[in-house]
Amino acid sequence: MRVVWWGNDKRTELTQEALDSFSASHPGAAIAPEPTEWGGYWDKLATQVAAQDAPDLIQMDEKYLLEYARRGALADLAAVDTTAFAPGTVELGEADGTLYAINAGTIAPVLMANPELFDQAGVPLPDDATWTWDDVKRLAITLTTNLPAGSYGLTDFSGRDAAFRVWVRQNGVETFTDGQLGFGPEVAASFFAMAKDLMDSGATPPASQSTEDVSAPVAQRLFSTGLTAMAIYSSNQITAFDAATGKDLRLLRLPSRDGTPAGARLAYQASMYWCVMSQAKNPERAVQLASYLVNDEAAGRILLTERGVPANTQVLAAIQNDLSASDKKAIAYLDSLEPHLAPTPPLTPQGASSFEDVLIRHGQDVLFGRATPQAAGESFVNEMRTAIG
Repeated sequence: MRVVWWGNDKRTELTQEALDSFSASHPGAAIAPEPTEWGGYWDKLATQVAAQDAPDLIQMDEKYLLEYARRGALADLAAVDTTAFAPGTVELGEADGTLYAINAGTIAPVLMANPELFDQAGVPLPDDATWTWDDVKRLAITLTTNLPAGSYGLTDFSGRDAAFRVWVRQNGVETFTDGQLGFGPEVAASFFAMAKDLMDSGATPPASQSTEDVSAPVAQRLFSTGLTAMAIYSSNQITAFDAATGKDLRLLRLPSRDGTPAGARLAYQASMYWCVMSQAKNPERAVQLASYLVNDEAAGRILLTERGVPANTQVLAAIQNDLSASDKKAIAYLDSLEPHLAPTPPLTPQGASSFEDVLIRHGQDVLFGRATPQAAGESFVNEMRTAIG
């Protein structure tokens, strides 16, 4: 079997160890690993599929799941046992009512807070079950005022996909609906206006700093270096930011518009998936391997939370003693969301894989004053509608 995935050296090392474990327990299972970098992954996969030379098992991203499913490139994974998966984690891999992808790790949007900077500013941590976006603004301004010059309460999120999609849902619509853009220019404009207002009020850094921060390595980001007290990221990134800051960071829900936990409209996400290709040479064995990677405790002890929190609750229970403090914080955060989860959002349609890149560009135009929030909202929506077709 040919197995492909993207990721750093650590992911490759752990994945290879898990594949070796499968081979050792399944005599005759020969596996050819093909790790690669994100940059060339999708072009290479598209070429292989077109040439009828697709791998057997692939790592899949949400941005491309619907596209590959509707092209007939993916196999039905109903045979994979998902009975032990946590509520809200199986349907993340469904497209048009069929399970085409198995959740390889659960994550959710999160607002990270540095409690040391809160203490330094003499500001208590907020109640994340009741706070609103207005509360975030007031809190961030207070932090900026009380911290040393050059420090800010909040990292800019004008180009943060996770924050934007939550904002869209809190406006009563979805990012995508029926394979098309689900929101209009006014929703995008309101998001950009909020980001601009936060910057103008001093809650977030100047545009020049925020623009550089988007592409900076994790260790060099404003939040990592203690120059911002809060930042919106994904829950699986807590390990990297704990390490970068050397602090015991706190994970908070994103704010709502109405001051309620349910009003935050948060939902689980899959950090990535495992998919079996419809062209697989040995589809039964490939399905067996996919199941092993997410359901077997031996694989779980190897992979731990490298791809996110295991969706299988039995695997998660089995690896508790092997988890770091950062891992346990991420798990506790996901558990805290469960009573108030919003429905799983529709998948990204074909043509919209560049969504975050386009969002970043238009958000920066607003921050630098090259466009008004209204103009950026209209341009962003028009550009994405054209891309989707």
